[in-house]
Amino acid sequence: MVYVEDFQVRQWTTISTLACSEKQFKFPYAVAVDNNGKIYVADTYNHRIVVMDDITGKNLKTIGTFGSGE
Repeated sequence: MVYVEDFQVRQWTTISTLACSEKQFKFPYAVAVDNNGKIYVADTYNHRIVVMDDITGKNLKTIGTFGSGE
């Protein structure tokens, strides 16, 4: 699950939970945030990196899929 909150610990959004759907994570392993606020999630068992908006949680880009070699 990726859970986003502000500095006053108010929840903004819950982005995903563990599941087997392509729209959900399957064992997210690492999370990073760039200087523009984009969130990068290493989704281990789906073999991909998901790039999301920091406020809305909207999936901006998916890099790689199972067996794609990316």
